Parts: sequence; structure tokens; C-alpha cells
Amino acid sequence: MKLKYIVIGLALLLMGTFIYKMVEVSDRCGYRLSSIEVRELTPLAEQGDIDACSRLRFHYSDADQDERAHYWLRKGATYGDPNAQVVLFELLTGYRNPQYYKEALVWLKKAAINHYPPAQLRMGELYKVGGIVDRDLNKAEYWFQKGANNGYRRSMLYLSELITERAKTIRELIEAYKWTMIALSQVELQTPFGREVSQQQEITMKKVGALGYNVAFVKRVAERLMRAEIENIPKYEIPKVPFGSRKCR
Repeated sequence: MKLKYIVIGLALLLMGTFIYKMVEVSDRCGYRLSSIEVRELTPLAEQGDIDACSRLRFHYSDADQDERAHYWLRKGATYGDPNAQVVLFELLTGYRNPQYYKEALVWLKKAAINHYPPAQLRMGELYKVGGIVDRDLNKAEYWFQKGANNGYRRSMLYLSELITERAKTIRELIEAYKWTMIALSQVELQTPFGREVSQQQEITMKKVGALGYNVAFVKRVAERLMRAEIENIPKYEIPKVPFGSRKCR
């Protein structure tokens, strides 16, 4: 009888430990880290490890500790994390206060100059629309081109749109159509983005016809250029999970 109670006691103890572990894991879903991980990552982050900064940022953000999250966001941006730099830009401009715009642009431009495609796209958008910066379509095209050359499909689409809008020559229209073809080579036509690109192709072809050029010729030359250049265009994949973070451990 005594042995029976010992066995039951051990079983209850093991069950309680199991339940505790399940609750602990549940609490750490999202971007949460354990206290041990936080202690390990903090000195690494302070020494300039941008992955550690990123993980701590998402941990504190997930825990609604905004001040700590912002601290590690700035640390990551300072140490050169382009994702953190873009997020900091969006945060500062989100205040809708012009006094923050100058600093915000510094962070965005750092990421763009260091070949981060989402930042290059954002720079192009800023110059196309104006407001935070003076509207400048030449600079918008420059940054869309940078993003497109780095394999960012949204930049390819926006570049095609802008070139089409401004086109006066057949060469420009061929260039615009070429970028839609490169974008479609990297995505399924039936996806929402694929349909956006397909619609842009129709717009470009209407401009071709309106300017009196041969549609079939433009398509043929654009395809030849696309095949010649496509091997030099990387395929940029947007991270499913923000840099350095894990959904659930």
C-alpha cells in the first residue's frame, strides 16, 4: 500500500512538471525569450550583435515593454541592422512631426545605401510622392531601379509604372515592359501581385499603341532583353519572420 502511494505521488509530480513546462512554452510563443536567453543575449547585443539586438527588440515588444523594445531597436539600427533602420524610419515619420523627419531619413538612407531592397523601394516611394522630401521623379526612378536590380519585385513593378508614365520613346517602353516580365518570372501569375504586374503590362501596351509603336515588336525586344539580363537579377525573398527572431521556441 505504501509503495502504491509513492508511485501515485511520483506520477503527480511528473504530471505537474509536464504541465508547468507546457505553460512555460505557451508563454514563450510569439517572440518571447526565456530569462536565461535574455541574460545571454544582452551582453552580445551591447557589443554590437545585430541578431541579438533584433531578438531582444521583438522579445520586449511582445511583452509590451515598449521602452526596452525601442532601446534595442535603436541599438540595432546604430550597429547597422537595415531592418531596424527602416522600422526606426517608419516609427519616426509615424509621429507626423517634421522635427523627426531629418533623423528618419538618415536611417532610411543608411539602409538603402547598404543595398537593402525594402529601403530602396521606400526611398523611391518618398521621392515619387513628395512631402517628407521634395518630389523628384528622377530620384524616384533611381531608387526603384536600385531595388529592382537587387531582385525586389515590388520595385520592379513601381519602376515599370514610373517609366511608362514618363515614356516618350519606344526604348523606354521596352524597358518598362522588360521589368514586368522579370517580375512575373519570379511569381505566379494568379497571385495578387502577379495580377498587379499583368495589369501594368496592359497599361504599358496601351501607351505603346497610343504613341504609335508596334506592340508585337516591343514585346519581342523586351523578352529578348529579359532573357539576357535575368540571370544577373537575384531573387529577393522577404523573411517570413523578422530578422533574428523566432516565432516559438
